[in-house]
Amino acid sequence: DASVEPQDDGFKVRLAKGDTEEPWAQFKMRRIMSLHAAGQIVSLESVRLPGHYLDAVGGPAESSCLPAARVKVGIFEKDGQSSSSHFRLHRLQEGNVWFESVAFPGHCLGATGENASIVSSTRTKVSVSRGDHADGNWAQFRVHEIDGFSTVEDWCVSPRARSSKSGGPWRNVQVVVQHRLWLWTAMSISLCCFVTSGIAFLWQNTINSVWGFDNAWSFGLFTVSTAGGGMFGVSLGPNIFDRRLGGFHDALGKAKCLLWCKRMMLVAALCSSVCTLLLMEKACHLVFVNTQTVVYWQLAVLCTCVFTIFALVYSIIGMMNGINFTAVPSEMQTFAASLTLCFQNIFGYAFGPLLPSASAEIVGHLLPDVWPGFNWDRMAVDGAKYAVGMGVALAATWALFAFARLS
Repeated sequence: DASVEPQDDGFKVRLAKGDTEEPWAQFKMRRIMSLHAAGQIVSLESVRLPGHYLDAVGGPAESSCLPAARVKVGIFEKDGQSSSSHFRLHRLQEGNVWFESVAFPGHCLGATGENASIVSSTRTKVSVSRGDHADGNWAQFRVHEIDGFSTVEDWCVSPRARSSKSGGPWRNVQVVVQHRLWLWTAMSISLCCFVTSGIAFLWQNTINSVWGFDNAWSFGLFTVSTAGGGMFGVSLGPNIFDRRLGGFHDALGKAKCLLWCKRMMLVAALCSSVCTLLLMEKACHLVFVNTQTVVYWQLAVLCTCVFTIFALVYSIIGMMNGINFTAVPSEMQTFAASLTLCFQNIFGYAFGPLLPSASAEIVGHLLPDVWPGFNWDRMAVDGAKYAVGMGVALAATWALFAFARLS
């Protein structure tokens, strides 16, 4: 288990009792050297923290003088080439294996404090300790099959061969979706597209029907609110995430960026709530009076809030794309990037105009059906239905905030 709280430049590793289905307990085993009499040389990469490898720290790898009988084990962001990240895999009977440090020969991966199989607490520190692996079970581990990888041969095949062997593209989808960070960021990106495309699709009809402006005024307000807000967000994002927070190159940087993303989406969601309540009140008023009424301060509030929403959405979308791309192992990044684009097109650009406009049409058909004998004013009905549709598009910002929070 890689503990959540970072220690120095890495993460503490402990033996923990928990559900093996959770990704924090999973490691990807990579072959470094061919199998030989001395054992298989492998590195162990964390599934939860891609690019972070199980690592024996405490002294330089080339030093022949070991610093202590026990050396701390952590998870560190590396390229996987350091000898301190390499372990010699020795096979035992009944499917058990033990790991000997390459940097510290004679030191085996084990749970400290116990020479037996009994763990005294819910968490036990893990270290590389000098000793004979045959003295106790503390130095022995059982490798469980995860995602179809069960043998050394399976670990060494190419991603394309592995894909065809394990079920093709649908299997790749299952593997990628298991990376929670990728899934939540992909959904956040898709909802960014949902909100922006939904607002853009209904803008002209809403401004024309609710406030009675012609196409020229509608286009001008659209340009200021959406294009202006988007350009402001494009310049705001790098200033916050790159210059202020230092980017998202490591796990701590990602955590900081995602925290700020959550805060910014909360502000966007609050702005959307103001607009949604205003539009719902406007729709009810149009139904009640059955005639078009123009209140300019409501339009000013709508344009200001939409400007803010677009600025905040466009400020995070670049950072979200960067984190999403690096949330999966390198051999899956091309497939994951294509899958993210599919999510954007389906959940964002397709559903964004579809669901709000469907809501608007339902309201437009519902009013004459509920009161069939009433002489409805066409502009009042259109204004009410497009106000509801725009409110649905804006309310989706809360779903965006929810996925940003999960990320």
